[in-house]
Amino acid sequence: MKTSKLLFCNAYNLQCRGASRSLSKEELGGEKPTDLLRRMKKLLGDKYTSFDKELFLHLFYQRLPPDTQHCLFTVKNKLSVDELATLADEFMATLPQASTSGA
Repeated sequence: MKTSKLLFCNAYNLQCRGASRSLSKEELGGEKPTDLLRRMKKLLGDKYTSFDKELFLHLFYQRLPPDTQHCLFTVKNKLSVDELATLADEFMATLPQASTSGA
């Protein structure tokens, strides 16, 4: 019985590491944080419900721009990842858009 439980745990850990690696490759790009969150959840699929919530939040938070991370630092562990993404959207909407002209 212990052997099968150990095998299950090892398989689960390998699966989590693989998912973490995949999530680590995701980038915000020009999207809103809620779009990135949706894409990261979709990447995990049905594994999202059993994936470590703290690790998922950390991986999502790392994908945010430094200014946004700084602004959300004090509340990141007090909010769900969905609430954090929404707040990040709202914060980023207040930032001036990068100028596309050469002026």
